Amino acid sequence: EQLTEPVYARLNAMGDGLRARLQTLAAQYKIPATVSGIGSMFKIHFNQGPVRCYRDTLRSSALIHSALFLFGLNRGIFLSEGGRCCVSVPIGDAELERFLGVVEEFLATLSH
Repeated sequence: EQLTEPVYARLNAMGDGLRARLQTLAAQYKIPATVSGIGSMFKIHFNQGPVRCYRDTLRSSALIHSALFLFGLNRGIFLSEGGRCCVSVPIGDAELERFLGVVEEFLATLSH
C-alpha cells in the first residue's frame, strides 16, 4: 500500500531531476559523460557521445566508474561500482543533495 501512484510519480520526478542535474554537472566540469535512465533509475556513462545501444556503453571508462565508487565510499556514500543507481522511497532532498555534492566534488577533482 506504500507504492501508490503519487509515490511512483515522486520517484520518477526525482529521477528526471537527478539525471538532468548530473548531466549539467558533467558539462560544467567538462567531463565527457552521458546520464541515461528512466523513471527512478539512472546510470552515469563516462564516455563521449550519446548512449543509444549496448555497444555505446562499451566506450564508458570502467576506471572512472571505479574511481567514483571509491571516492563515494570515502565520503560515506555507497554507489554502484558500475554507475547504475536508482532513487527509492526513503530518499529525500537531503540525500539527493549529499549525493550530488559528492559527485560534484569528484568531477571537480577529475577535471584538474
